[in-house]
Amino acid sequence: MTASREPQPGGDLVLGRGVSSALAGALLVGVSSRGAEVAGAQGRLPTIVLGQMQVRPTSGPAGTRIGVRARGLPTSFVCYRYLLFEDSSGKTTVLESLPITESFQTNATIPTTAAQGLGSVIVQDGHLFLDQCRHPMIVNEASAPFTVT
Repeated sequence: MTASREPQPGGDLVLGRGVSSALAGALLVGVSSRGAEVAGAQGRLPTIVLGQMQVRPTSGPAGTRIGVRARGLPTSFVCYRYLLFEDSSGKTTVLESLPITESFQTNATIPTTAAQGLGSVIVQDGHLFLDQCRHPMIVNEASAPFTVT
């Protein structure tokens, strides 16, 4: 489920395509304890919709500067938080590291190499797993669409 290296802002991150039983268990915990909706495409990392996120503008060419804000994000047991962009071809790029707070507001740039079409701006957390952050459980906490024109 995780890349073989820790992602770096501006770098590419290729996510695994299988859902581990640990993540599936966490999704069930998230659903039952927080009333969350699980929204993920088959073969992609599921998104647990806990937070609200807004991206402006919602479309533009590759290289567009966007404003991003989110609220209602979890802070307990979070090891790290990244802002990612996944383009229409499935290529995921780390845009920046984010603070582990319930809300944030930032600006980021859609990668100049992003494929045209519907993409997603994603808040991704690494959660404490088995009392350690060395092998965190990866969860997409919130996402918003962005169309590369």
